[in-house]
Amino acid sequence: MALIDSKASFDAQCDKIDESEELKKLMHRNNLRCFSELGYAIGTPQTPASDAEFRAFCTRLNSGAELDMASVSRVRRLHFEASTLVVAHLKSQVSPEQGTEAVKKIPAAEKQARLVMQQARLTGLHIIGELQPSHALIDLVASMIESNTVIWVPPSKCSSRDSEVQNLGKQKSATLSIEQQTLKVTPMELQADVDTSTELKFQWAMQRRGVAFDQCGLIEWNTHQIWLQQLLNLLSKEAPEGYSRVRLDQLVKADKELFTIMAQETQIGNKKLTATPSPMNKAMAALSTDPRITMHLLPLPKNLKAPLRDLDDDKLLKEPKKPKRALSAKAKQLCPDELKGFKQTDSQNRAICWAYNMSKGCKETVSQGRCKKGFMFASSVIVTIMGWPHVEPKRSDVRRPGQSRRIARMPPKLGNAHLNRSANRLNLSKR
Repeated sequence: MALIDSKASFDAQCDKIDESEELKKLMHRNNLRCFSELGYAIGTPQTPASDAEFRAFCTRLNSGAELDMASVSRVRRLHFEASTLVVAHLKSQVSPEQGTEAVKKIPAAEKQARLVMQQARLTGLHIIGELQPSHALIDLVASMIESNTVIWVPPSKCSSRDSEVQNLGKQKSATLSIEQQTLKVTPMELQADVDTSTELKFQWAMQRRGVAFDQCGLIEWNTHQIWLQQLLNLLSKEAPEGYSRVRLDQLVKADKELFTIMAQETQIGNKKLTATPSPMNKAMAALSTDPRITMHLLPLPKNLKAPLRDLDDDKLLKEPKKPKRALSAKAKQLCPDELKGFKQTDSQNRAICWAYNMSKGCKETVSQGRCKKGFMFASSVIVTIMGWPHVEPKRSDVRRPGQSRRIARMPPKLGNAHLNRSANRLNLSKR
């Protein structure tokens, strides 16, 4: 709603000019309740009325009785401000620097008046704290009326008034732009995304959006609350065996799809969003059980791994290989000199016990082929020793309780006889 059409802003300006409220009562008796009505009541903003015409206008306002000089001056001031606001509003619609503004702000007095009326209408609902939407959220919802277009307001943009008040004192950054050969500095609005990582925070954000839609007259609070309860009930419902429970990201996808289909239907029908009954309110009640929406709210199978396919030729793609865990600098530094130059992990990137491959052996408790330090595998030599390449041991080289430890590591500077015996023990063949 524009400032010139706001009744609450008009009443606030009347009280600012005349604290006795006589000026406001005078305007209400003549059904002049906004700036646009008063601006065109006599003359036009481009052609102001003469002094005699204006005095006659004041007499008609007072039911044929002449007003005193002070009352005439108050009416003249209010009429001048109304004409100025009308001209400024018309200029903002054709001016490139103002006409491209994405979201037009509702006057603060209008927001306060709507909040008071909404609080009196929704008995039992205390709109304060986490439940009170921010002014930015209300302006975003009200922009749909200006453009007559349905847009999806994600929960991450549904901030509260408390957080908005706390961020007002922060320094805003500015952007420089050149418009019509003029350098313009425009402050940027600081609006961080709302945290909706938990079910409670998600519920607060969605309820603030419901309050904003109800305040703008697009979607009733009860209709929006029924849709929200339908989503939240799925989070606490047990999934069938072999399926996982519904997640928060599924709720967001379903909500996004609902507003997308709602925008398509209202666009095809060329419906006015401010019509009675509200088309958005009717569409939300009907689409809440639509299969196109509920398909996003079904439990998904556990450990479902769909094959990767190329989007162009629909060919199966190989799954990307998992990167091997790199040896940390601390592990390299703590590695004994006796094992330096040997592998520290097996083919499955699992850690190998150092003590098992050393002469002193491992004294830890072995369970399922490993101790608390790593698996009981013999480390394979990375480099070749005396012309013999060493490979990783087989499964039979895993140490079991009561079984002797096999040494796959061969120390350098050994004779050929001992080298052959070590090769036979590991079933190695000379290359």
